[in-house]
Amino acid sequence: MELVEEMDCDMLQGKVALVTGASRGLGRACAVALAEWGAVVAVNYRQNEREALQTLSALQGDGHFLLQGDVADPEVCRNLAEQTVKQAGRLDILVNNAGIYEPLPFSEPEYMHWQHAWRRMFDVNFFSAVNLSYHAVRAMRRQGSGKIIFIASRAGIRGEANHSHYAASKGAMVV
Repeated sequence: MELVEEMDCDMLQGKVALVTGASRGLGRACAVALAEWGAVVAVNYRQNEREALQTLSALQGDGHFLLQGDVADPEVCRNLAEQTVKQAGRLDILVNNAGIYEPLPFSEPEYMHWQHAWRRMFDVNFFSAVNLSYHAVRAMRRQGSGKIIFIASRAGIRGEANHSHYAASKGAMVV
């Protein structure tokens, strides 16, 4: 907490941040902090526009905007990076926060459900970060700078029962 209190309140003035999964939880907290430090924030959300609007209204400063899209889709990832640059003129910070969790015991009787759950978990929790980073790096190179932040989980280091697919998807980000 001391680090946050010691940071210059406008240290990110003129910077633009894209935060995935920013309609609630840790994503919302990241968006709020970035705005407090002076960044313009692109708030990505998948489907809950009401919560995304609540996040948007909680942000200090001007110029913040919403970007709807399911980051599991690689084309959406490309569009999010492009739309951030189009609407704000640049992309300085990418926070790869979007993630999902659904329990999936090994006893799951339906193989196709098992396959779908594993693929969906990796598409959202891992491949979205890889795909978004790919496109963000191109914008950041054109500008000459940028930062990419990956939000993972301790589950990526130490899995637990009934969420091996979640642990593996988060572990892919930390190893």
